[in-house]
Amino acid sequence: MPGYTPTTPSRRSPRFPPHRWPQVLEESDVVSLHLPLTDRTRHLVSGAVLRRMRRGAVVVNVSRGGLVDEQALAEALRSGHIAGAALDVFAEEPLPAEHVLRDAPHTILTPHIAWRSATSLGALQDGAVARARRALAGEPLLDLV
Repeated sequence: MPGYTPTTPSRRSPRFPPHRWPQVLEESDVVSLHLPLTDRTRHLVSGAVLRRMRRGAVVVNVSRGGLVDEQALAEALRSGHIAGAALDVFAEEPLPAEHVLRDAPHTILTPHIAWRSATSLGALQDGAVARARRALAGEPLLDLV
């Protein structure tokens, strides 16, 4: 499976070093984003990138809103160049009623719930309880942001 990581040099695929990003786009049937939103990754999937992608490709973003130029994606979907999109995150949440992606063809939009599974809610609740207990006991907190 081809891969590309623009953010962590040690995790970049040897098959697709950074200068081969265009090759990943041209050869992939599905481009699935799994990276943080930074100044460097904002609109990583831009209009130019979408035009470079293989005709009939699919874009998946369950990572961070802002990685995809949503206007450009809507245009690429309407033109048929991009065959479909599955998006769980958006630059603005909740997604406004008049947003261009709401009526884009072959698009699945979900309200930032891709993390949810049969076991994830329990794990999230257990983690919250454990962190609250640490705080109440005066112990160092984990996962400070």
